[in-house]
Amino acid sequence: MIRPGCQKGGGPAVRDRARRTACRHVTKRDQAAILAALQFYRDECLGSGQQIPDLKIRQIATDGDRFQPLTYDEVTRLRARLQTRTKSR
Repeated sequence: MIRPGCQKGGGPAVRDRARRTACRHVTKRDQAAILAALQFYRDECLGSGQQIPDLKIRQIATDGDRFQPLTYDEVTRLRARLQTRTKSR
């Protein structure tokens, strides 16, 4: 399971250990699903360059309007980073 709060609290060693533990819980199959979801989100929700049309997806992408959703280019870069991590394992 990916836990967004892994990076908070504790020193660098604690954060690094938490990050490694979270990454171990994501299987290659899980990661493939995440990459597919990101691709779909990017192409279907961000392709128009306007607001995300689906309210549920917008709420997830913004954590309930706490921050701006990733842009099309940011999702592209995130997918590339995740794919690189998969290939390096």
